[in-house]
Amino acid sequence: MKHKKICIITPYYPTRDNPTIYTFVDQLACSMADDGNEILVICPQSYYDAIRYNNERTIEKRTINNNRIIVYRPLMMSYGKKKLPYFNSMTLTYSSFRRSVERVLISKGKNVDYLYGHFLSPAGLCVAELGKKYLIPSFCAFGESSLWSIDYTSIERIKEKLALLNGIIAVSSYNREILLENSLYDSEKIEVIPNGCNSKLFFPRDKDESRDILKLPKDVMIGIFVGKFDERKGSERVDAATNGIEKLKMMYIGSGKRIPKGDNILFCGKIDHDKLPIYLSASDFFILPTKAEGCCNAIIEAMFCGLPIISSSGKYNDDILTTGNSIRIDPENISQMKCAVKKLLNNRTLREQMSLNSIRQAKQLRIDIRARRIIKFMEKYSDK
Repeated sequence: MKHKKICIITPYYPTRDNPTIYTFVDQLACSMADDGNEILVICPQSYYDAIRYNNERTIEKRTINNNRIIVYRPLMMSYGKKKLPYFNSMTLTYSSFRRSVERVLISKGKNVDYLYGHFLSPAGLCVAELGKKYLIPSFCAFGESSLWSIDYTSIERIKEKLALLNGIIAVSSYNREILLENSLYDSEKIEVIPNGCNSKLFFPRDKDESRDILKLPKDVMIGIFVGKFDERKGSERVDAATNGIEKLKMMYIGSGKRIPKGDNILFCGKIDHDKLPIYLSASDFFILPTKAEGCCNAIIEAMFCGLPIISSSGKYNDDILTTGNSIRIDPENISQMKCAVKKLLNNRTLREQMSLNSIRQAKQLRIDIRARRIIKFMEKYSDK
């Protein structure tokens, strides 16, 4: 495979003050760079964020293998998300986003092999227009849980813009269905490539050693939730289902308004992403009753650390979860959730078998494999 120069466009990328945001894009960029490709990342930032967080406009970061990624953070105006009968301020925000990306692209001589947008909006729409304008093959990942991110314009207008793309990577079969059901894109140029994980960072550690590091008790079962504390992810539903179960303790990794408050909580809050494998390895199972996803990175990371999974029966989980490594539940049914938790707690053999199955299933979801599949897809459709 010939090495390429790839420009990744994204609305967010990890920063000093928020190292956990969009880590999945960072992992993909790093994997592509470690495979010998030249990677540029353009991540526009609002004037407000630039002042508040003092983010550098241009940084050079190094991957775990010491390969270089250049990250550009051009300034843009953000007009919020005010939706009125005849106007949506997101239209102005998108225009500013696109102009800021275009300025960087022009300054670099438009000398890239591929434009890659993550996600559909605003990045995917942006690369579609700029790819057409500058004759650069353009692709995007559709990883949103729905079409919510493009609700500031019409389906017809979105279809018109997406037609400019050379191809779309859908992170799940369900996401592919969404595109096709809305007649948004040519089925032949949609490739389903689920999200991936860095196996050099996420792998099973010794459970006792992990608990020693985190100063956690060894005589209890520990469940772990990773995600935003909100209604969609279900932090409060997990709290209701698990609180009061004897000898069960919980850890909640994330932040948000719906903060769990049970008396069985060992930890609740944000951590650095590179510390997450220790917390996962210290746990006995992972639980996330999410109501909607594209393809959940938190579930994949838990699988890489060998955890049995309790999660939703929704189709968005079908590509990554199996009957061997997961118990699928109605994400709104607290009684089902409680039964699933007790089933794992009372059956060590089941936990151990599901753990092995998670590790086996995870081998198919390595980020380096995903990166190569994406580049191979872009090579295939770059002239179409």
